Amino acid sequence: MFSIIAPLVSMAMLTADITDHSEVEVCGKVYVTDFDPRKVPSTPKWNEEEDENPPLSARKAVKLTQKVRDSVVDIPNDFEWETLSVSLIRTPAWASATGTEGGDSQWAWSVLYRAVPKGAAFSEPNMLTMFVFMDGTVIKPAFRRKADNESAK
Repeated sequence: MFSIIAPLVSMAMLTADITDHSEVEVCGKVYVTDFDPRKVPSTPKWNEEEDENPPLSARKAVKLTQKVRDSVVDIPNDFEWETLSVSLIRTPAWASATGTEGGDSQWAWSVLYRAVPKGAAFSEPNMLTMFVFMDGTVIKPAFRRKADNESAK
């Protein structure tokens, strides 16, 4: 199973925006992710210039996010998850908030999933991005009921 993941791992040093609040819609249900950047300083640092690998492997990050994803995000029985990408990310907000600009930095894995109908070539996007810190902490999305006249942000 993980032989598929290796080519998906993006080792580009990405700068991503993880906001303190985001909402996504997956299979008609809204999931909210709340994030507190003040918790980041306690996670292991990674110096991409000196250290061969980050403290948490891509394989472990995927396993951790799959476990949390499956316990929280409900998809129909005729759907399945695809792993689209696994990327290392560092956000400027973390660096400035934690005083780690340059050198050892606060990094996380971003794992992008898509829920698709089994056997279907095309479907609604149903994308879900999950984040895991280098200490193995996964930012857990929470289900929120959607009003009839509302769409995900």
